[in-house]
Amino acid sequence: MSADDALQRYVARASARLAKQGLAVQVGKTVPYGQQLIVRDASQQTVIVTLYARKKGEQAVLGGKESPLRQLVAAALGQAPPAASASPAPDVETAMQNGYSWPDQPLWAGSDESGKGDVFGPLVVASVLLTKEQAKMIAELGVKDSKQLKDGQIAALAAQIKAIATDHQVIALLPSSYNRLYDVMRAEGKNLNDLLAWCHAKALSDLLERQTFPFAVVDRFSVRDLISRRIKGAPPGFSLLQIPKGERDPAVAAASVLARERYVAEMERLSSAVGVALPKGASAGVRDCAGNLLRRLGPEEMKQYVKWHFKTIGELL
Repeated sequence: MSADDALQRYVARASARLAKQGLAVQVGKTVPYGQQLIVRDASQQTVIVTLYARKKGEQAVLGGKESPLRQLVAAALGQAPPAASASPAPDVETAMQNGYSWPDQPLWAGSDESGKGDVFGPLVVASVLLTKEQAKMIAELGVKDSKQLKDGQIAALAAQIKAIATDHQVIALLPSSYNRLYDVMRAEGKNLNDLLAWCHAKALSDLLERQTFPFAVVDRFSVRDLISRRIKGAPPGFSLLQIPKGERDPAVAAASVLARERYVAEMERLSSAVGVALPKGASAGVRDCAGNLLRRLGPEEMKQYVKWHFKTIGELL
């Protein structure tokens, strides 16, 4: 392959990646050993990108001052994003929350789960993709850890989050699927954390299929990183941050709300199907309800409503 052929292929791939982000791409000047692209967003802001394809490899050189568009272009072309700032970005109000600084990124995802500790109902993981401006809007709505919100608040906030966010993805494992996958994990010497990691990775991978982003935050549930190796389609330089109390990040808080909304909806559907108001959590009342249903339905049908590996179910059996 000639150097010119290699360059033209690189130009075609880069143009396709940028177009996937909703950016307008125009071929600019031809320079020695390279080709310029003129990239514009919807507001007509412009970034000039010069592409090179040499023996040492492909290279993209971005012109202009640092800006959200420039960072988005860099991420789309697989350039390593800048490290998260140790202090809040100056243009982001209320960035510091209990020692946590919002990512200094133009676009990032947050991921959280609901139903992990509930005997009845599904395990739900949601991921939400936000820009800095959207993160401000989410914070101003008062979005926070769904455990601190009532179901009525959850429903109202979820509708607003879906209207604001760049994108979102929800993965719901109903008890029948949850129990089957849990058994597979156990047979492979894995545990609940591996199943949870699979769900987070699936939600983030689904988002990456639709839009490239350089950074994600997950509410930490394990001291080991079980998620990164399972994520598919991550661009070069992609970074995953797993932190305790991840809901300090607005994208994670938004994901927490969407996950809880889906959990509540599925619990209502399952309650209607079985003819009993299924209780949330793992309290004594949950145990009593599970015992009554187990006697009425039998073990196999019961697996459609409960997470079978819970200690509560083992004691009833």
